[in-house]
Amino acid sequence: MISGNSSFADPATLVIVGFSARAAAQCAKRQGFEVIAVDFCADRDLKGQCLAHYRLDDPDWPTTLNAIHPSVPLLLTGGMEHRLESVDQCHSVANRMGPNGKQLAAMRSLDNWERWAFSCGIGWPVTLRGCLNKSGISEQLFQGSWLLKPFRSAGGMGIANVINVSQLSDRFFTDRPNVYLQQRLPGNTIGITFLGSKFGSTLIGAAAAWPDNSKPPSQSYIYRGSYGPIPLTTVQIDKLQRFANLVGRESGLLGLWQADFLEHNDELTLLEINPRWSASMDILDVCLDLRLVETQYACICATMSQAGFDELATKACVRAKQSNDAILGKLIVYARAPFTVSQTQSDAWWLNRWEGDLSSVRNGNRFADIPCAGTDIDEGDPILTIMTTSISADFSGVL
Repeated sequence: MISGNSSFADPATLVIVGFSARAAAQCAKRQGFEVIAVDFCADRDLKGQCLAHYRLDDPDWPTTLNAIHPSVPLLLTGGMEHRLESVDQCHSVANRMGPNGKQLAAMRSLDNWERWAFSCGIGWPVTLRGCLNKSGISEQLFQGSWLLKPFRSAGGMGIANVINVSQLSDRFFTDRPNVYLQQRLPGNTIGITFLGSKFGSTLIGAAAAWPDNSKPPSQSYIYRGSYGPIPLTTVQIDKLQRFANLVGRESGLLGLWQADFLEHNDELTLLEINPRWSASMDILDVCLDLRLVETQYACICATMSQAGFDELATKACVRAKQSNDAILGKLIVYARAPFTVSQTQSDAWWLNRWEGDLSSVRNGNRFADIPCAGTDIDEGDPILTIMTTSISADFSGVL
């Protein structure tokens, strides 16, 4: 998609920016891109794939990027939906393509999430924010299970259980302006990847989150990993296609984005929208040979044709109903105690590193997001990612 119609030099270059850029960068390199990365982790298997790497925790990174790479398109990854000023600063010097701050804000609006879900026949949990208005909610519901969620949460961090909402004071939100309360519902969490273009939007595929029993007990809602692709029903796909087109039309966002849903008895309930590359997209990219970064680039740079998009959308919807021959899983390993990564540890993981293809994991696990020797890791921090495959969604005998 990029070689014939792109207005950029061949090979094309992307700035991939977010908390961790490794997965997107690996997919980009496999699809022929040169990568400039801005991330917090600076993993060993990221830095070796980049033309240049900058630290996300350097407050001057947008200025540096604008000075050295002023017109390279952006691919956003984790956490950038909360860094609107930095994103707009990157756009200030040239038309970089990719989402801007206004589009990101629209995609992160609770009011929009609720309206978009209801408009498409998708569920939405009872949600309280701004004031604790108990008059319109039954006492029975208040005594149910609720979650406290930060507006700027990422990867499930900061989400906590609330035992009894009815006992909270009327000043609860006054004292905590950056959180909201949401009814906890049953179901399995799935992530749906979408793609927006100037011709419309479409779902791409689905992956499931690891079950609760795989998560650290002290951080029960933290993102632990995903596996997929997983099949969807025809009814779900119809609703998700309506959802994709409504969200894309009203937000104006082009390129890849993702939404988390609860699936219970084949019904979908929206949890949140992440308007950027998500942690499960490389699973779909590898298993389905989707060339997602190339497709993202074509959509934001307006080189995607109507016929190309229609063909992609049709194939994606057909494929989304089907079970895949192999399921790829990724599991994030978190530190139980603080430590510093030794050269021996880093080298051992590097010798068994994930190369970005299924064949490398069919005979055993592989490691990704490998920290360099000397990296200090605190208790509860992610160490690395284990990649593996299975012929079903049961990974109990694999990991």
